[in-house]
Amino acid sequence: MTEADLDAHARGLKDANLYAVLGTAADDDDGIPWTSPVYFATADYAEVFWVSSPDGGTPVTSPRPELSMVIFDSTVPTYQGRVVYLSGPPPS
Repeated sequence: MTEADLDAHARGLKDANLYAVLGTAADDDDGIPWTSPVYFATADYAEVFWVSSPDGGTPVTSPRPELSMVIFDSTVPTYQGRVVYLSGPPPS
């Protein structure tokens, strides 16, 4: 798969889905990870913006800059899915 194919794959998943799973790391001695389902949007495919319920219990933001996000199509049959994995620091 070429880089252009991978880019088209990621853009297609971002366009076709509303939800992602966001993972952050706690800022404590244990560094316990936390994942949250979030609504996301992107204006330019380079930056991803997300929102979660204020009643979710644990915030999806963390003092630590490490985070990851998975966008996938959960409507397809088993082993037929497509996924894009993202990682990076939160917006400053």
